[in-house]
Amino acid sequence: MSIWLHPEDLAKLIRIGLEHPTIQDEVFYGMAGNARAWWDTSNALKFGYKLSMTAKRISLMCR
Repeated sequence: MSIWLHPEDLAKLIRIGLEHPTIQDEVFYGMAGNARAWWDTSNALKFGYKLSMTAKRISLMCR
C-alpha cells in the first residue's frame, strides 16, 4: 500500500497535465496519502493535486 494510487487520483494527475499547457518537462508522483510513502508529491501539489484517498482507508475497505 506504500505506493497505492486510487483511480480518481490518477485521473486528477492526468487532468493537471491536460489543463496546464505551460507544463513541458515535469515529473509528477501521485499516491494515496500514506505515512510510509517514499515519493515526493510536492510538485503535483503545486499544480492543484489533492488526494482523495489514503492507503489506510483503502486497506480498511479491502478487509
